[in-house]
Amino acid sequence: MTNSTSASDDLDNKQVPTQVSQGGEPESYHALLKAAITQFAQKGFDGTRIETVAKEAHFNKSLVYRHFGDKEGLFKAALRHKLDERIRMLPESPLILADVMYNYFTETIRDREYIRLIVGEALHRDADAVVDEDWRHEYYRKHVATVQEAQRQGKLPDSIEPAFLMLLITSMVVFPAAFPQIARMLTGYNPDSPEFQERWKEATMGLEAAMRLAITANQDQS
Repeated sequence: MTNSTSASDDLDNKQVPTQVSQGGEPESYHALLKAAITQFAQKGFDGTRIETVAKEAHFNKSLVYRHFGDKEGLFKAALRHKLDERIRMLPESPLILADVMYNYFTETIRDREYIRLIVGEALHRDADAVVDEDWRHEYYRKHVATVQEAQRQGKLPDSIEPAFLMLLITSMVVFPAAFPQIARMLTGYNPDSPEFQERWKEATMGLEAAMRLAITANQDQS
């Protein structure tokens, strides 16, 4: 009698580990989450398969359902993980715009999975049907509040609504990482290169200087 057990069956029969991380979740949770982030970033929501995530993490797929419920829950956890990483970058006062923009830019270049998750969601979902919107709205609200406080302190111009100013800043930070080919054709430098990053930092410093001049001019007129 031949043995018909497949590699997939062996994977599904793998013993659940007992190791627990410092955060309280079992090691399988973090392994599956890491694999899911990679798969969602590479293939988008529709192209990601729970079986593939489990295989990459070397755990059985039943653990995906146990930890995350379903693929929607898995995507939500993946996106939250990336947003949690970025929210820890929120600056303490005082806000220095050039430093914030440059730090966010270099982090985005370093961690392209975040951009791919966001872009993948945009391509496959309606703008009014995003995952975990209430929690994410709070994430963005904190960013807007930071801009609003900087405007109150006279560090950013108050002639632009805080939410729209934050959108402008976010657009400038994200665009070179999301569309490196356009950034290269416009500037002649790949965003990953030291040359681009040096000039990008100079550009953000120039933008901040221009904003400060605008603030001073408005104060002189009032």
